[in-house]
Amino acid sequence: DINYSLVVSTCHIRLKQFDQAIEIIQQVLEKSPNNEKALFQYSFCLREVGSRRNAIEELTKIITYSDKGLINPLVIPIHRVYETRGTLLHEIQAHKLALADIGKAVSLNPERPENLYLRADCHAKLGNYEQAINDYNYAESKSFPDLYTLYTSRGMVHRLRGRSDEAIIDFDKALGLLDSKESINNDPLQMNRIRIYTMQSLCMIDQKLYDDAYDTLQLAKELIDNAMNIVSTNDEITNNQLTIDLTSLKKLDWLLSYHIALTTYMIGNYIETIELLTYCIDNAYDNITSDSEVDSNKSRDTIIVNRISYCPDSYTFGIVTYFLALSNYRTNQIELLKQSNVYYDMTFDTT
Repeated sequence: DINYSLVVSTCHIRLKQFDQAIEIIQQVLEKSPNNEKALFQYSFCLREVGSRRNAIEELTKIITYSDKGLINPLVIPIHRVYETRGTLLHEIQAHKLALADIGKAVSLNPERPENLYLRADCHAKLGNYEQAINDYNYAESKSFPDLYTLYTSRGMVHRLRGRSDEAIIDFDKALGLLDSKESINNDPLQMNRIRIYTMQSLCMIDQKLYDDAYDTLQLAKELIDNAMNIVSTNDEITNNQLTIDLTSLKKLDWLLSYHIALTTYMIGNYIETIELLTYCIDNAYDNITSDSEVDSNKSRDTIIVNRISYCPDSYTFGIVTYFLALSNYRTNQIELLKQSNVYYDMTFDTT
């Protein structure tokens, strides 16, 4: 019996036994190829096992059968099908196709704020910043449940459209939501707070508020240092609470040090700039060799060494080297002026 089989497959899905559910659903589809409930369950299972493209194909079948009037639209509302397919297209970064599907889902069910948020994100990814802001605002007015995510996403789009002042307002709102006990318990490393501080500081740099950016980056740096200590010792939180590894934290630490150096340079504190940029150069890479890689027939000097890069790319490393040289030049220039008794406050505009 098809209905009984679908009940059993539903039980397997709720138990996260997706392979068993897929086997049953395939048997149903052999008997009833256009069974919309089976197709929808099948797409859900395929998505859960990582086969997103095949899941999209099954949802497309439902839409095709619906257009031909071969299925009952009351069993699986068609807006849910468009919404699900749009979400999957978004996950595989097919943002134009996702935007079309989410748009149809919104037109059929305009009261669902999650679709408005997803459409906003598609617009943002495609560079349609004004449309993205409109949809973020609409989602907020419809009581989108995850305001932290909405504020951070909208803030980033504000910055991309050149409105760093509005971005800071959204980041401040997001930061206020992190003060709840529940949020702190769910984020023991305070990675969300580090993220907000970093984005706020970039907006301040955009506005040439270098002193404020420096102070904010220092707050983020303190949290990164604490997070690296926690992950290194792992004595405060359990393994299943760790959402980021030490290597990723070191990459964040490198980027923060780099941006702090840029602010100190613009402030005119070249001594600290030199210290920070020297740290960036010295810690741009890590050479690691596992003992398991040691071949008894080879000396350690001949072992292939793996290199971890904390610096994003060679271009950024080149900028660091350039600014280090420039900072040394500025420092030497100031010392010469001091010695010649004509020292005065110097401001250098490197833009």
